[in-house]
Amino acid sequence: MDRKELYFCGMIVLASIKKNAQQFISLTTLTVQEFEILLVEFEKTALLFFETHNQHGQVRRRRFTFKKSNIFQSFGEMLFFILYYLKTNPLQ
Repeated sequence: MDRKELYFCGMIVLASIKKNAQQFISLTTLTVQEFEILLVEFEKTALLFFETHNQHGQVRRRRFTFKKSNIFQSFGEMLFFILYYLKTNPLQ
């Protein structure tokens, strides 16, 4: 699977998981409403960081934007991945 296919599949998965409350809780430990509340604060904090730094923590030279080649096209997708990773990583 190439990068665009992964991104497309990710969008479908996030949208459909949000519709199924029980599945969303089992993947993130948060309800959809809690996720939306956390997302507001996460967007503010992440935007402050990414406006001045790149993903490696170095000072940014160009303006921050989500590009089509990025795996995450929104902060919501980024937060969902972080929550999912933090929940499932200890199981490995």
